[in-house]
Amino acid sequence: MLVAQVIIRSDAANQDSIGIINLLFAIQQLSRSRVMTKIYRQRKPSAICKQIMRLILNQNKNQVIEQNQETQISISYSGILPINSRPLGQPPAGQGPTGPYIPRNTARLQATISLLQ
Repeated sequence: MLVAQVIIRSDAANQDSIGIINLLFAIQQLSRSRVMTKIYRQRKPSAICKQIMRLILNQNKNQVIEQNQETQISISYSGILPINSRPLGQPPAGQGPTGPYIPRNTARLQATISLLQ
């Protein structure tokens, strides 16, 4: 069994390939051989541009999504103060000077001894 294969790579060759394919099919009918044809069409410039633009748009979309996530994270953290961000000697928020807050380095009085003279 004979196998013939025609590969066409450009549009100009496609016109010539019609005659070649017809010839191969005639050979196939006469000798009962198998004919395989495969046509590779060249992409039009507009299709190539669309594919490139699609890649660029996807990259831009990914960059925008990353920037939005970064800004959302920075916005969410901008309102939150770090745990120990208050100035020294000041009580935490919600506890006034009469509350249970005692600064770290102050001495706690266990008992008050007063001497009267």
